[in-house]
Amino acid sequence: MSGTIDLTAPFDGIAVPLTAVSDPVFAGLMMGDGLAIEPLSSTLLAPCNGVVTHLARTGHALTLSAANGAEVLIHIGIDSVRLNGEGFSARIRQGDTVRCGQALIDVDIDAVAQRVPSLQTMVVIAGAGYRLSARASGLLQAGITRLLSITPGETPATGASGAAHAEPSGPAIRRPARVAHRNGLHARPAALVQASLRLYAAEVVVEFGERQANARSVTALMGLGVDEGADVIISARGADAAGAAEAVIEALQAEGHPIGRGSVGENITVRGLPWADVQPGVLLRIGTVLAHVQAYAEPCNTNSRFFLGGDFQRMNIDRGPVSRVYAT
Repeated sequence: MSGTIDLTAPFDGIAVPLTAVSDPVFAGLMMGDGLAIEPLSSTLLAPCNGVVTHLARTGHALTLSAANGAEVLIHIGIDSVRLNGEGFSARIRQGDTVRCGQALIDVDIDAVAQRVPSLQTMVVIAGAGYRLSARASGLLQAGITRLLSITPGETPATGASGAAHAEPSGPAIRRPARVAHRNGLHARPAALVQASLRLYAAEVVVEFGERQANARSVTALMGLGVDEGADVIISARGADAAGAAEAVIEALQAEGHPIGRGSVGENITVRGLPWADVQPGVLLRIGTVLAHVQAYAEPCNTNSRFFLGGDFQRMNIDRGPVSRVYAT
């Protein structure tokens, strides 16, 4: 791991705080910290020198491994995975070494804009061990304007719950699961899987055919290339392996669809919520739906109101349907 590196803007456009984007998984920093862009050009440029460690088969997202070891995830558009590659033309392949400013993906901006909720492009530093020491604002010029500066930092030793990630021991337990997410294990469901493990210390691996990925790595999970309806094996090892495996299976099999058809930013009231430590950045599992909490309107107690990111409606949820809280 070497020192600080600068990322240049991959598109002409306008810088947008990541917390302001319309996808609650990115806005809640579940994928990692970074910056978004409202693109005004049509060719994605490499923001730094690096290796393409993952290229989505649909061409809408890729991950670069930078010189200092940071994983730079670039995701073009909101829900763009549903286009199944239409409007995206990659100039590179997975495994290629690229130079800063090199053309990576051509985007039919007009066609894509008509079919997705937003063209906002997220540039995220996936995984722990790095911090952002500078962020751009205002207008950006592709290949020239400094977008972000990435500096190595200490990797947290514990998860959000304080569960230490000690070296696991004992035999692994293996459980089958079927991926229920529309369009498979892309960025959003991969982030949900990662978030589901924040309360556990176990080592968890997702196996797909002859490939496997650390369930705590969003980019590794995306790199498996798992489609909707595919069968995978969850292998977990450690003192809390059973609970960790169950959490990953629930995250893989959750529908992940919005609750109703409300406006962004409406409130949800959870009556009789038995967890006193719910805070911004958690996921509430309500039936088979995962709702992301961006902030709460009053101190958490047994009748708290939560501000939800995404497309949700105002509703009351009694104690019964709320089955699990995922800290993020």
